[in-house]
Amino acid sequence: MNAPLGGIWLWLPLLLTWLSPEVSSSWWYMRATGGSSRVMCDNVPGLVSRQRQLCHRNPDVMRAIGLGVAEWTAECQHQFRQHRWNCNTLDRDHSLFGRVLLRSSRESAFVYAISSAGVVFAVTRACSQGELKSCSCDPKKKGSSRDNKGTFDWGGCSDNIDYGIKFTRAFVDAKEKQGKDARALMNLHNNRAGRKAVKRFLKQECKCHGVSGSCTLRTCWLAMADFRKTGSMGTAGRVCNLTSRGMDSCEVMCCGRGYDTSRITRMTKCECKFHWCCAVRCQDCLEALDVHTCKAPKSADWAAPT
Repeated sequence: MNAPLGGIWLWLPLLLTWLSPEVSSSWWYMRATGGSSRVMCDNVPGLVSRQRQLCHRNPDVMRAIGLGVAEWTAECQHQFRQHRWNCNTLDRDHSLFGRVLLRSSRESAFVYAISSAGVVFAVTRACSQGELKSCSCDPKKKGSSRDNKGTFDWGGCSDNIDYGIKFTRAFVDAKEKQGKDARALMNLHNNRAGRKAVKRFLKQECKCHGVSGSCTLRTCWLAMADFRKTGSMGTAGRVCNLTSRGMDSCEVMCCGRGYDTSRITRMTKCECKFHWCCAVRCQDCLEALDVHTCKAPKSADWAAPT
């Protein structure tokens, strides 16, 4: 018994040493502060050389990312507000979200996805607001186009989501690309999922021009949805468990959209009796029960971009 136990204690410190930098040293520690970006770039622990290069070359983008970190962290806490783990960011903790992210889990997958989405959202928004030297509104949205309502002209300021995704991929993925193990590949996958979610929920907004508000001419642009809509629209109509606290719960599965309740009746076997030697005979009974299904997204919030 001594040998196996000794082996466990021998390997455990090595295992924790290998895992801890993965979550305790990260760009997640970036915060929007009044100090210079160079000070921030040099003092955030765990940045790889490629990330430090981008940090030094793009101080305005780093300020936007710093704001984004605060926003996606708050959103993570909102999403998990009724769970035992709620994206804890206590200063006394050695890692940003506690030891729950030391292992591959649903929570760690969510954090990687929402953090990547948060950077895309923050950088893209800063582009549209003219806060960055390296980008502005989407330059490809020019001229005329058509949708199911007819012809319109591109105008206003379409969010430059492609720039936001490109910069996020270069900055956020840099550390994971140095790894070749399964955890690094999983993190890259979740980073990519977060980026895709922001682009997927772009919506077309339009303004009508004409006499008395008529739409003889429309000007349209693409805008990002509210950050809280990185949830999945694929759960609409799914049956959820009202009493569960797990992944099948109505709170988790419905992504905060709520649920509908309907009463159904079904035929079940009841009053079953065993008859010697080898038969079980039951009666047919009608059973009434409540079924809870996730609400669908509001159509206005999910308008498909063209």
